[in-house]
Amino acid sequence: MKLHGVLLHPLSLVVEFVPGGDLQALLDTRPHVRLMESVVTSAGIPLQEGLTLVVVGEREEGLVLEKGPRYIVPVNTKMEIVKQAIRDEDLPWELRLKIALDVAKAMEYMHGLVPPLCHCDLRSPNICITSLDLSAEVHAKVMDFGLTEAMPIPAKKRLMTWQWLAPEVIAGSDVPVNVQSYDERSDVYSFGIVLYEIVSRKCPFLDDYWEKFCTRDGLSWRSPFACRSTGLE
Repeated sequence: MKLHGVLLHPLSLVVEFVPGGDLQALLDTRPHVRLMESVVTSAGIPLQEGLTLVVVGEREEGLVLEKGPRYIVPVNTKMEIVKQAIRDEDLPWELRLKIALDVAKAMEYMHGLVPPLCHCDLRSPNICITSLDLSAEVHAKVMDFGLTEAMPIPAKKRLMTWQWLAPEVIAGSDVPVNVQSYDERSDVYSFGIVLYEIVSRKCPFLDDYWEKFCTRDGLSWRSPFACRSTGLE
C-alpha cells in the first residue's frame, strides 16, 4: 500500500496498492536474515534474537550485517533467511528497460508542465513496481511527491538522500535562502543514479562510503553521516 496524499475536506487518505514493492527492494541482491539467537558483535554490541538484518559481506573478523549501522558477528551465528534476492535471469534486460522507460515518462510529464515540477527526491525507494509481466502496460510508477516543487526551488528545499542528489543540490546548503541553486534538471542526475541501480543492482557509493569514512570506535561503526539511504544526520 502506498500513500499518495491526504485530503482535509473530508479528511481521507489517497492510497494505491502496488503489489511489487519498491524498485530498491526488487534490485537488492543481498539476503535478509533473522537472528535465531542473541549475539554480541565484535564491537561488544548486543543484538537480540529475532532482529532482521541485511547480509553485506564477510570479513576476517566475521559476518558483516547491516541495519542502519553495520555490525560484525561470528560466522557461526544461528540465523534464518527471510528474504532471498531475485535472480538476474528473473530480471531480464527487457524488463529493466521497461521500468526505466516508465520512470523517464513520468519525469518527462512533470518537467513538461508549466511551470515545470521538480520531484526533488527521485530514487529507487520512491519508485513502485506494479508488474513484472513483460506484456503489462505499466511496470513502474514514481511515488512520494512530498518534496515536489514548481520552479524555481529555494536553495534550502532538499532531503539529504545523498546517493541520489546532484552536486548542485548538495552545494545548495552554501547558497543564501530564497536563492535558486538548482532546477528540474537535478532530477535528471537522480534518474541517472537510478539507471545505475537498474544496471548494477547496487546502491551507489554506499560500500565505498563505508570503507572510506566509517570507523570502529569500540562501540559501533560510526561517521559524521548516517550510513543509510534515509539521509544525512
